Amino acid sequence: MMGVALQDGDGSTPCRVLTKGVVRLGAGHIEDSGGTNGNPLYVGDTSAHVAFAAPGSSGEFARIVGYCLVEDDDIIYFNPDNTYVERS
Repeated sequence: MMGVALQDGDGSTPCRVLTKGVVRLGAGHIEDSGGTNGNPLYVGDTSAHVAFAAPGSSGEFARIVGYCLVEDDDIIYFNPDNTYVERS
C-alpha cells in the first residue's frame, strides 16, 4: 500500500496518511517538468517524489501513482494503480 504523509511524524506517534485523494505535495516533489495538467505521474527516482516520465532503464518498474492537477502548485490526484510493469 502506498500513501502520502499529511504531517510530520516523530517515529513514535502515528501521523495521518492519504491513501487516495487530492493532495498538494511539497514544492519540487514533481521531479520533472515534462508534462502537463492531466498527465499521469509515476513513482520517481528520488524517495517521496513523483515524475511525469516513466522509468526508462531495463529492470526498473513503472507504476502510475496519480495524475497531475496543477503542476505549478504541485497538486495531484493521488490514486496508486495496482498494476506495475517491469521495463525490459
